[in-house]
Amino acid sequence: MAAVTSTNCTVCESQSIIKTAVKWCFECDEAFCPDCLKYHSNVKICINSTHKNCTDLPPIEDVAKDARNSIALEDIKERLLNLKKYYERLRLEKQSNSKEIQFQSKTIIEHVKSTRLELNQHLDRLEKEVFQKVSDLETNALQDKERISRGLKDKEDRLDELNKA
Repeated sequence: MAAVTSTNCTVCESQSIIKTAVKWCFECDEAFCPDCLKYHSNVKICINSTHKNCTDLPPIEDVAKDARNSIALEDIKERLLNLKKYYERLRLEKQSNSKEIQFQSKTIIEHVKSTRLELNQHLDRLEKEVFQKVSDLETNALQDKERISRGLKDKEDRLDELNKA
């Protein structure tokens, strides 16, 4: 067995578990994490001692032909199909999210424009009211000044009459 650098354990990976492998078995052509390595060593000893006298085994070519129809292959195909469906669902969700973001962006922009228009109209009304009040105050102040000036003129004229008499 050889040391391995940055490879996942083959046994764990087949069970959808990610563990870093520490050894590679050249006979089995697999990588093993520390936990699986212990069991692998035991299984190899068992296989070597019990299968030395095995006979009537079918040729590998015959077994390999049927491998494409094996349960494991069907499981992989099913997982790949599920993964494809999952990616497709994610892609469609992202498209939907993009459309929703565009819709919300447009709605927010329209709301800001509408609010600004309302604020501008309100400020225009306030400005008009303020200008009207200032104009009214100016008019009243000028009228008061005129009234007071006339009253003072009348008093001056009265004093002039009293001084002549």
